[in-house]
Amino acid sequence: MGGTAATIGKYKVGMAIAIVAAFVYLYRYRHSESERGATELEQQVAAIELEKKKIEIEKQRLQYQTYINQQQEKLLLQYSGDESQAIHDLREREKSLKQQQLAFFAAIPSATTANNLPSVAGKWIDSHSKGNYYLIEQQGNQIMITEHSSILGESFVSATGVGYVDLSGNITISYQTLFGTSGEAVLHVKNNILQGIFQDNQNDIKVSIVARRR
Repeated sequence: MGGTAATIGKYKVGMAIAIVAAFVYLYRYRHSESERGATELEQQVAAIELEKKKIEIEKQRLQYQTYINQQQEKLLLQYSGDESQAIHDLREREKSLKQQQLAFFAAIPSATTANNLPSVAGKWIDSHSKGNYYLIEQQGNQIMITEHSSILGESFVSATGVGYVDLSGNITISYQTLFGTSGEAVLHVKNNILQGIFQDNQNDIKVSIVARRR
């Protein structure tokens, strides 16, 4: 009997341990599933936010392209549909735009020449608009930026700007456009990727860009 009681006692202890172990396992399993569910939810939210950002960028691009198309139509109407005269007009504006850029650049304070300033000079290819690109010239922390776009089937300097780059690769620019508007841009350069936003002051058009250095 003593042996049986001992065996029963051991069995009860074993059952108790097994039950405790089962509860611990169940708790850990549920906790793990909860964490996994939270992680999956976070990933889904991140994916939705990324998709919203893509849609917003596309919306901005469509608004900008609509504006450019309207300006082209107005210009053609001004010259009774004569495209050659419209293009000549734009070339004259382009010359003026370049001259303004040089004058603005000469007027801003002298450049800082810190050794650890990032290099942002070069040709930056727009990832969203085929054929569009940006040329950046740099003297210390001073920069000049020139936007090239296709208008009436030809490549034009569509905007020029001047500004500064800081030690972290942040760029601030004031710019003028081929169609007589002006605005501000806040950009950032990292790993040969230029991205940020151009904000037009006259028509409230905002365009996000992502460009890669060639």
